[in-house]
Amino acid sequence: NPSPDGDSYGSRWSRAKRETTGTRRDNEIDPGRGHVPCSPCLRHTPACTFTSFSTKGRIPLIDGAWRSDLHAYMGGCLKRLDAFPQEIGGVGDHVHLLIGIKPVHAIADLVKEAKRLSTKWIRDSKRIQFAWQEGYGAFSVSKSAVLSVRKYIQEQEKHHQKRTFQEEYREFLEKHGIDFDERYLW
Repeated sequence: NPSPDGDSYGSRWSRAKRETTGTRRDNEIDPGRGHVPCSPCLRHTPACTFTSFSTKGRIPLIDGAWRSDLHAYMGGCLKRLDAFPQEIGGVGDHVHLLIGIKPVHAIADLVKEAKRLSTKWIRDSKRIQFAWQEGYGAFSVSKSAVLSVRKYIQEQEKHHQKRTFQEEYREFLEKHGIDFDERYLW
């Protein structure tokens, strides 16, 4: 899907990759440097994860005017971490990411850095107080389900005319047999 300025998401992610440099604290991933390379025997073990998280307090701060730029930026962050963004989408109060990962990736680290870098980008470029929720949900996706998950992410606006993120998230947890306490979800 080309952006309004004619770039494809791939090139926008590459551009975003170049824009995500900054100061690193010792406990943070250094995107693009010092990552652990996969051994040849592990390179053929593709995995996909579907990840979802919302804005802090579920406040719809992600404006439609710049939402696709945010998604492209997050894709650049993930590429810089040597992951493979397959689809990124969402609405005003949450995002969904379909990410191809390597065996050496820790999902928690990928999400932490995507949140950290995108929060900084939003605060700096949009001049708003912004934060993501503390947690996230992550679900493995089989190769046979990738296309349907991509379509689901692409149709978020239409999808959320019928039900809320809370309803949707509870359904994911139940479908995947994940126990949860409603007090700690939101």
